[in-house]
Amino acid sequence: MLSKIVNIYNFYNLDPLWDQEIPANRILLLEPSHFNQYPISLNSMNFMLEFSKINIDNIQLYVGEFNEFILDHAPSEVNYKEHPLSSHYTGTKIPRDFIFDVKGYYPSFFSFWKKCKKELIY
Repeated sequence: MLSKIVNIYNFYNLDPLWDQEIPANRILLLEPSHFNQYPISLNSMNFMLEFSKINIDNIQLYVGEFNEFILDHAPSEVNYKEHPLSSHYTGTKIPRDFIFDVKGYYPSFFSFWKKCKKELIY
């Protein structure tokens, strides 16, 4: 059983500033089912592993499914950042950070980008 808070990181959340002041077990979760469905290149995998090792203090690697991690380690509290591909996680869902405050549907990237550009500070 893990007594500290557990913060789950994954390919879509490698935020080195996330709760850095809080003592937590920081787990980089690599789910085989995810990478079977959404493969990445060896370069992307190496970048993710190296980036997390250098930038996230005391990160630990877990290769397996989320539910297996929970069964294996029975953490008392689990936090994770919201993402459509982490909807099967359980615990406290933390809203993900967005670069822009632009909301709504846009029929093309460039119509969306025109709105975003207005928020940029030059």
